[in-house]
Amino acid sequence: MKVEILTPKGLELEIEAKIVIAPALGGEISILENHVPIISVLKAGKLTIKTSDKDITREIEGGILEFEKGKMVILSKRF
Repeated sequence: MKVEILTPKGLELEIEAKIVIAPALGGEISILENHVPIISVLKAGKLTIKTSDKDITREIEGGILEFEKGKMVILSKRF
């Protein structure tokens, strides 16, 4: 799936991922490439993006996650 991370600075990351693990308000959520469409509020915590050859883990300050049709967009104050 295509993952885009946007902050007030602009596009911070654009990458193909196998799985994204995000800190949602109700707890940690994992999203695979065939997940049903979802919009979720994110809290501060660790965001992990797993690709075919590496894992990227960063702290975020919360935000919004939207996933639909193989594309994820995460809006966050900081990445």
